[in-house]
Amino acid sequence: MGHRATAAFVTSYVTLLSILAQRSELNSYRRLYRTELSKVTTTVLEYVSAETCAKSCSQRVKCRAFHYDKMNRVCGLLDSTSRSRGVTMHSDILTDLYERKEYVRGCYTGNGSGYRGDKNSTESGLPCQAWGDSEPHDSRYLPSFYPTFDLEGNSCRNPAQEPGEPWCYTMDSNRRRERCGIPRCDEVPCVECRGEHYRGLVDHTDSQRECQRWDLQHPHKHNYSPDRFPKAGLDDNYCRNPNGRMRPWCFTTDPHQPWEYCSIKACPTRPAIEGRPCLEERGEDYRGRVNHTKGGIPCQHWAAQHPHRHTYLEHNYPCSGLDRNYCRNPDGREEAPWCFTVDPSVRRQLCSHIPRCAQPTAASLAECYSGSGMAYRGGVATTRHGRQCQAWNATFPHKPWYTPKSHPGAGLEGHSCRNPDGDPWGPWCFTSDPLLPWDYCSVEACDGHDLHIPNTSIALPSRKHNCGLKNPSQSLLVRIAGGRRSHSPWTVSLRNRKKKHFCGGSLVDERWVLSARDCFVSCPGNMSGFEAWLGMAKVKEGTHERMQAVPFSHMFCGPHGSKLVMLKLSKQVLLNGSVATICLPDSHEDLDLHGECEISGFGDTQGTGDEGFLKTAFVSLVDAEKCGQQHNRHIRQREICAGKGDRSGDACEKDYGGPLACVDNNERFVLQGVMPPAPGCGLTNLPGVHIRVSHYLHWIHKIIRTT
Repeated sequence: MGHRATAAFVTSYVTLLSILAQRSELNSYRRLYRTELSKVTTTVLEYVSAETCAKSCSQRVKCRAFHYDKMNRVCGLLDSTSRSRGVTMHSDILTDLYERKEYVRGCYTGNGSGYRGDKNSTESGLPCQAWGDSEPHDSRYLPSFYPTFDLEGNSCRNPAQEPGEPWCYTMDSNRRRERCGIPRCDEVPCVECRGEHYRGLVDHTDSQRECQRWDLQHPHKHNYSPDRFPKAGLDDNYCRNPNGRMRPWCFTTDPHQPWEYCSIKACPTRPAIEGRPCLEERGEDYRGRVNHTKGGIPCQHWAAQHPHRHTYLEHNYPCSGLDRNYCRNPDGREEAPWCFTVDPSVRRQLCSHIPRCAQPTAASLAECYSGSGMAYRGGVATTRHGRQCQAWNATFPHKPWYTPKSHPGAGLEGHSCRNPDGDPWGPWCFTSDPLLPWDYCSVEACDGHDLHIPNTSIALPSRKHNCGLKNPSQSLLVRIAGGRRSHSPWTVSLRNRKKKHFCGGSLVDERWVLSARDCFVSCPGNMSGFEAWLGMAKVKEGTHERMQAVPFSHMFCGPHGSKLVMLKLSKQVLLNGSVATICLPDSHEDLDLHGECEISGFGDTQGTGDEGFLKTAFVSLVDAEKCGQQHNRHIRQREICAGKGDRSGDACEKDYGGPLACVDNNERFVLQGVMPPAPGCGLTNLPGVHIRVSHYLHWIHKIIRTT
């Protein structure tokens, strides 16, 4: 090796050591704020930093996660994650949960050798053989020989570290091995527009440099902390776009390279962007047609490169309205929309003469909120249903998990409505009603339009391992109006005080049923005498040995405009072959328009027979644009369409509140929609419009976790 080659090698080696020295071991972990696991084995370390705790966990083969109490500097090493069997999650204001990424993400990076997820079936649906078994196939990769690859069960892995993706031996004697069809992290979810709302799991840049955590200030100091940008999704060290750059990016762990863009697959279609015809703040969402500057100079077309060359092209700044020569603010850096001009001597000018949007008065601003309402400091102290708010420092009738001491900057000094946890549905408070721990407040959004619910950094639990599974001895999908008798163990029959069936519901937890608000005369309402009947196949079948009748104890009304209600059972139901919970969707789950879905209920069959029996009907999801055309109206973000071209299966009276369930990649049923009351039943060629469950996940999980 020559002197130059040796010098180059030494330089590269020193650079690598420098990068490794700057890397935080916390990069390997997903952080869930104010979250703790129950029913787990813990090894406690005292007086340590989170960084030290992460290093200790990473050095132990069996360590999967750790709790960290920042105030007391106590660390608890865990051999389980939120996805482990028998483990439950709950809120704890002092504790953050750090989980090793490879055990909780449902995608893989590189060749998938680091994948430690729990998928255990192949892309064709074959169950995986356990790695330690020798039948039906002799395994070359035994757990004892490959202890670091977590081969204790039958989950998909790539212990050979060969090119490709995770795979497994199958239980089919004619098919030795098959890949598992797990998505790549840089492909799901895809990036829409410039990725301002991207919340995927890519944590490396274009050049494969690892990203720096957003909550750390080394090796690069920056202002993009999660506290300052609570809506930007600055979780862990994932690629994000908090400042309107061309696409998601991150700071790197290389001290010589401050930041870089990330390679993430762009979505094949762009969403329709509704902007404003007037100027608000900096005008990033201005979509009016003013095409001359304040000085009166006409604007150059954004696609043109004469008389001024530039990089503000539509493919660099998608969804920014750069298809004409209208004034725009594509990166949000200017104080108002602007444009390049047709005057060769004047490169660009502001369009600050655009009329500003009408501003609310000071009085109205005090009693309305913007965004999610975290900055609301008004004096409203009653809930939307008239309950008085409990003081934030009080412990009766409810012990609060947010107090002035725990959140000193959240305005919790009195008993007025606030939003310390960034709940996307607005300000709330603990109530003075012993039966209602908390509720949203009677405060209106300042802009008054339908909320777009952003992704949130508050932890949403992973799916339970046993949800969405039917008894294999029962039929999976059979042909409600146009349906046939079937088996849907999570479909609940809601019974009134006369024990009469009046609506459907879905068992989403052992003590919780999700249904439609319009099934009830009022909300909140008195649930005394109302019951949930589960595990039966016929509406009058009250003596079946596996049928369970459980009284309801409480009703919780969904967010404004949701048309949903959560019903709490007086005790946990017994899960068995006839009763099961249905899985809740993931917040970023892509829906397969060609996947298998079903609706189920005990309702009217419009003369098609089998009256009073539990029936399911096979349906397919319908694209929102197509559905809107058929219904001659706009399909909102909070809605989801499903049906069949011949309308052979549809929801009717007494089916309302029941599930729209779709099969996911793991052959489990996921609750994608709730059937709301709608005009007509079995209407020809019209898909049903259901309430989209994923739009209300934050509220559903918060209700389950806190009440």
